[in-house]
Amino acid sequence: MANVSATEQIMGGGALLILVVTDLIGDIVADEYSISRVTWIFAVAVLAAIWANSMAGKTMLTPYRPTMIVLGYGTVVLVLRELISDIESSRGLGSYNIVYALAAYAGALLIGYGAYRMARSQ
Repeated sequence: MANVSATEQIMGGGALLILVVTDLIGDIVADEYSISRVTWIFAVAVLAAIWANSMAGKTMLTPYRPTMIVLGYGTVVLVLRELISDIESSRGLGSYNIVYALAAYAGALLIGYGAYRMARSQ
């Protein structure tokens, strides 16, 4: 993975933040906070695309940059929906829930920022 750019590292870090902290720890281990499965799929797709692009001689079925931009902006939209849902929910966010929610928001911001950098560099 030595040929992964800084932008891809930012996006991958955001996806890992969503998957590890919010989903694995927050949902599966602690059963405190969960994100939508579509958000989870987008985060996995970001990591899969970065991995596929970094492999020598491997090509993706779709153009890499547009795919990453759509995945990045799509993740931001999905997590914004989660934020609105969290604000509207009557359950309230406990002290641990807020950590998991903030991890999802931060991860989406990193993925979105990486998508913005990719879109700007074209």
